[in-house]
Amino acid sequence: HHCGQLPRNNHEHCLYVSHLRGGTVTDNLIYDSADRGIQNSSAPQNVTVSGNLVVATHDTGVNVCGTAQGVNVHNNVVVLSGNDDFTTCPGYNGSANSFTDNCTWMADGTSGIVGTDNVMVATNVTADPQLQADWSAGTAKVANPACAAELPPGSRFLP
Repeated sequence: HHCGQLPRNNHEHCLYVSHLRGGTVTDNLIYDSADRGIQNSSAPQNVTVSGNLVVATHDTGVNVCGTAQGVNVHNNVVVLSGNDDFTTCPGYNGSANSFTDNCTWMADGTSGIVGTDNVMVATNVTADPQLQADWSAGTAKVANPACAAELPPGSRFLP
């Protein structure tokens, strides 16, 4: 919640997954980050990003950058980002990365999934998550059944 300083300077992220090897990023509520919610840069390998709720980042919800390899982003809800819900970075030359089975939603009703060169993007849902949240308490639920169905069973973000 409120990760990074404002005004943003393109170097303020909630989670910066840089050189993680074989790790997981799961079950996080990320709200109102200065630049990016989950930045997978510059060389993470075999990382799973799953079951997170990323809301209202000022730039990008989730990305893959640099030489990221085997980053599997799935079963997350990434919504209402300032620019993109998911993208790759300029100069990205990673491999075997994926963005699948997520729910995304931008304020204009689009998916917010852009710049996906060399990333497998499939079976994502674009839907208003109909969030029921108490941000000051750090709680949020995804009320829209289409969006909630993308979360893993037992997720704390399910209604």
